[in-house]
Amino acid sequence: MKIPLKVEQVVCTTTGILIIFYTPAHCWQFCCIDQRGIMHKSYDIFYSLEKAEIQARSWLARLDYY
Repeated sequence: MKIPLKVEQVVCTTTGILIIFYTPAHCWQFCCIDQRGIMHKSYDIFYSLEKAEIQARSWLARLDYY
């Protein structure tokens, strides 16, 4: 059974792509696609879109150094 997710925001930056989605559990999660095309998914949950975006941008900045 697939769990429906709602994509809330897609942000393209110079270091990659952020995808923030709303889950059926009434929270936000995110994944990042780095410059090499590798997807990195966070399993943390956030109770606001803004907090998820802040953390996603931080994650993507750290991935740029690896």
